[in-house]
Amino acid sequence: QTVGKGSYVAVNARCRIGDLPQRSVVADQATGAYSLSFNTAPTPPWGFGAACTQPTSYYGFRIRDLDGDEVSVNWHVTPQPKVFVPELVYDGQSRDITGGGFDLMSVEISQCQMNGATVIGCDPTTTLLKNDYPDEQWDQYPNGYGRFEENITFQRYLDVDGQTVDCATDSCAVVVTEPNRTAVRAFAPLTYGFDPFIEVSPSNNLVGSEQLTVSGRDFPPNATFPLDIAQGYGSPEGGLVDHDTWWMGSVTTDSGGSFDVDITAQRQLHVSPMPGDPKLDIDCATVAPAGTDRCGVFAYWTVIPTDPGWDTAEFFIPLGYQPPAGQQGPPGATGPPGATGPPGATGPPGATGATGPPGAPGVAPLVAIFAPGKFTAKAGKKLKVPYALSEAATVTAKLTRKPTTLTKSVKGGAGANVLKWKLVGKGKKPLATGKYRLTLASPEGRTLTTTTVKVTR
Repeated sequence: QTVGKGSYVAVNARCRIGDLPQRSVVADQATGAYSLSFNTAPTPPWGFGAACTQPTSYYGFRIRDLDGDEVSVNWHVTPQPKVFVPELVYDGQSRDITGGGFDLMSVEISQCQMNGATVIGCDPTTTLLKNDYPDEQWDQYPNGYGRFEENITFQRYLDVDGQTVDCATDSCAVVVTEPNRTAVRAFAPLTYGFDPFIEVSPSNNLVGSEQLTVSGRDFPPNATFPLDIAQGYGSPEGGLVDHDTWWMGSVTTDSGGSFDVDITAQRQLHVSPMPGDPKLDIDCATVAPAGTDRCGVFAYWTVIPTDPGWDTAEFFIPLGYQPPAGQQGPPGATGPPGATGPPGATGPPGATGATGPPGAPGVAPLVAIFAPGKFTAKAGKKLKVPYALSEAATVTAKLTRKPTTLTKSVKGGAGANVLKWKLVGKGKKPLATGKYRLTLASPEGRTLTTTTVKVTR
């Protein structure tokens, strides 16, 4: 460094852990040059110490003349950029991320699909620009040359060049680049927790004794864990009120995180319809629902070893049984006696009167069923789901994923219909991505059928 000839200069050196003792020197009388040495590794008083050699450390010098006026500030940055994310995240969860060691005034942060350390592609809806770093503070770690903190919403399902990427099974990361995603500066791999759910097929129009397949989806792949399945009385909102039979064991998921267990439909149950009431023998085809409670399958699993975010979880899937056939009417009245014959031999008895008309058949309740299969739609676009009704009726469709619940009145005819629904929430904003439960309910509020819809970008 060169200053005025013969000038007295004072030098302050510091790294992000604090100042080192001030040192002074007199510049050369002929050239104005001076020199002071600081070691970046050894401990103070004349060295920076190990803490100043970490990946996000920096150090620098502030130089003043004899009057205390600043001559120059010379920062030296060790740019080894890193970004730090939570150890485990879930779809739709908002969490803080931090970064350090960046020698940029602005960066872009995106969620991307990866192949090792190579970025395959990013979802542009996740990209945000950070360009508000204050860098004038001497007494603070200069954000303009290193550090940022940001709260982001994690998206498990990314739209990468028109393809849906599931970050629970594919490699994804938070990637920090120069503006316009030109050069990658740092990335941090993401580990997503799973969002398990249970389906039962068939679940409607049952008569009893059918084989039911209880299917688990979106569990950790290749995982073995305990699973209990009961048939009982309850609701999706309130859980199981009481059960009759249990299936207890363990299941192992396949590479896609799925499993299937077969059970037999049980129409006659011995349960308490209300908590604390005596147990009763009920027929699931005729029992009147109590609020949202009805017959169904209850599934309960405990700790999933590969996913510490799930300790226990449960699902209740209502079952719909066919109503019993209408009963035969009573016998018709006996006809009048025959006329008395002439005196002498008794005439033959009169003919028995004709049988009366049969009684009116029992009234069957409204039955609905969604078409089998998986349904997927993009947020903000129109969802189309085929369904069928046993008779023409106006039903209520409900799309639920906590904390979001959307309802829609749907008029359908007897037979096949198609539910059409534009996937927007309040303010006509597109729905958040993820799995939603879709139900149809009768005019009196009875759940008729249910299925699962995956909303993507």
